[in-house]
Amino acid sequence: MDPTTRAWRRQQANRRAAEGWAPALRAAVGGLIVLALLVPLVNRVFLAWVRGPADFAPFAMEGLLLRADIVVIGWLAIDVYSALIRGGDRAVLAIWPVDPAGVVRFELVRLARARLFLIAGWAVLSAPVALASPALWALGVVQVACAWVLALVASAMVILLAVDVSEDERAAPLLDLVRGNNHRAQAAFLYAPGIVLVAVGAIVNGAAVGVRRLVEGDPLGALLMAIPLVVAGLAWIPVPSLARRSWFEAGTVMAEVDARYALIEEREEALRVYLDWAVRFLPADVRRYALKDLRHGWRARRTWIMGAWLVGLAALVATWTKDPIGPVRAASIAVMGCWIVASVGVLLEADEPEFLKSWLPPGGAAKWVGRAVVLGLWQQPAVWLGAVAAVFRQGLGAGGLVLGVGEVSIALAAIASVGCGLRGGLPLYGPVAAAASAVVVIGVLG
Repeated sequence: MDPTTRAWRRQQANRRAAEGWAPALRAAVGGLIVLALLVPLVNRVFLAWVRGPADFAPFAMEGLLLRADIVVIGWLAIDVYSALIRGGDRAVLAIWPVDPAGVVRFELVRLARARLFLIAGWAVLSAPVALASPALWALGVVQVACAWVLALVASAMVILLAVDVSEDERAAPLLDLVRGNNHRAQAAFLYAPGIVLVAVGAIVNGAAVGVRRLVEGDPLGALLMAIPLVVAGLAWIPVPSLARRSWFEAGTVMAEVDARYALIEEREEALRVYLDWAVRFLPADVRRYALKDLRHGWRARRTWIMGAWLVGLAALVATWTKDPIGPVRAASIAVMGCWIVASVGVLLEADEPEFLKSWLPPGGAAKWVGRAVVLGLWQQPAVWLGAVAAVFRQGLGAGGLVLGVGEVSIALAAIASVGCGLRGGLPLYGPVAAAASAVVVIGVLG
């Protein structure tokens, strides 16, 4: 076992010895409660075909699995990039003669442990399928797990290759073509998650077809389902050598990127983050705390915040149809996405740096109003992409439905997040979010 993994395990053991198993059990039980509350909602909106003809179920499950795989792949690709390139441990480990292959392996193991909930979440949310066909449900869980494994390994390989590409003069013309206003080296990292999504998505699409064919009695389906694991094994082979060649170099590349931006920006410009321009019109007291939350949230929970765009994209895809159910599905996705993204507000209160608490005055109402505004801004993409698509496909009425329901959910989620950040935290926010989503989708949308 390499020293990095050994130190991490010792740290986990010390934490369990000091805190016991109660925090982990509380988080696990809370997560299961949230998922259980969401099952009726998901069943009504996405699994209506379970109650239809049995011969249609394999085809419906194939499409649903592909969409679940896209969520898993996109999520893990961004997380792997953050862990390997922008992770907080890099500043500590890069100054020591560590084995980069061991560091990459450690980061992937730690990330895999933290993201096991993606598989468990799919198993719980798709539980209604088990009532109609236990075999179809079990195969679906296995297929998502295979996509999860491939996404982890392929993301590591592609992102480490991106370091080489960013420094390769032969790739410079291509990077110049696609980089826009970004630094050339950064363009390689910007497009790496997209490459993972396209390549891995194509592979797991075949595995989703394999689930359908296996249920229909075709043994070839088992081979199609095994392809992601075979590809993951092949993709892992070059990872250790890529890590030894590229992991240390990634720190130098990112330092060059940051230095480049520092040269062309003023000091205040370098501090700017996503959406900070939107709070300039707020009163001074509220603006101060809103800007603080924007900066702290962007640096600590960037992946979670950008998830609003993934939700919006899913809503757009759901409503890009002439079927009257399209806007309802888009609104349902937007509602659930808004409550998920708003949970960042609870986390901001929990992990806010001590120096910020000491440096800024308590704030009172200005602090909480600023946080609610920030949460509302972060959630907007989850609603607007689906609303615009609904207008184009089915008219202003459909777009107004998605926008109206989404904006009401944004306001409710922001208020609940602020309140639970003060009292109760995530164990309280999770059930509130699940129950509120179900009430809005089933009660309002029908």
